[in-house]
Amino acid sequence: MGEYENRKMSEVQTVTIEAALRQGSRRLRSVGLGSADLEASLLVGMVTGLDRLAILTRTATELTPEQWASLDAFLSRREKHEPFQYLSGQQQFMSLEFEVGPGVLVPRPETEHLVEAVLDRIAEAPRPTGGEWLVADVGTGSGAIAVTLASYINDVRVVATDLSPDALDFARRNAQRHGVFDRLEFRLGDGLEPLADRAGEFDILVSNPPYIPTQEIAGLDPEVRDFEPRLALDGGDDGLAILSLLARQGLSMVKPGGWLAVEVMAGQAQSVERLLSGWQEIEILKDLLGHQRVLVARRPQG
Repeated sequence: MGEYENRKMSEVQTVTIEAALRQGSRRLRSVGLGSADLEASLLVGMVTGLDRLAILTRTATELTPEQWASLDAFLSRREKHEPFQYLSGQQQFMSLEFEVGPGVLVPRPETEHLVEAVLDRIAEAPRPTGGEWLVADVGTGSGAIAVTLASYINDVRVVATDLSPDALDFARRNAQRHGVFDRLEFRLGDGLEPLADRAGEFDILVSNPPYIPTQEIAGLDPEVRDFEPRLALDGGDDGLAILSLLARQGLSMVKPGGWLAVEVMAGQAQSVERLLSGWQEIEILKDLLGHQRVLVARRPQG
């Protein structure tokens, strides 16, 4: 590696896209990122506004000093294992783009199985009295679940709750972005407390709660452990603190015949199933890797 390429980006006035890609890949690979080449290309695209084809065909184009400095800043953050989604400010979920950033959990592909389970229940059931489905999304985070449900089905209204004001701000912006803000209501608070005034009214209670046991947090990948909000990860000593609350108190939140749908950690499904005393029609659904990922249960009709 030449001396020129080893110099700090902020000290260089001009550099070509080719050199930027080479140096970016080297820096990211040096901290163990396996997708270094792809990420370097995406970051160059972010600072230049060029798509990937243009980047590949215009390698001799020089970055401006401002673009160079922005790329250096992005690379420095990624070298610390800050999630790439926080740098881009975007994450795709169920074919929709969501704004994300520090202070909110990055939506995962596993959670798409949870949304699909809810959509399946809605598709299979008769339309509720009043013509609209009322859904509670507990711990909405970026609003991925709530916004997706409202985007996919017109006759759905969602009350979305979170303990974090920052998360609710992301959720509101994502609802506005996808044109469903008027069918979502956002409430700040812990657990099921924000829903107390509507107990027994919901057709579906859905949640991707914190479910990682406290003692396992330290062993998570640094991208998750050091950057994503612990509030959205830590499920207490056994990981079941919020799941237990949903199982116990959820019965009073949904209508007779209403549904509870929750995401769980791999290996946790049987423990959660044992918590669902009083529920019926319990079903455990697997993700694409074969892990038991989603539990769905129904409140008895009587």
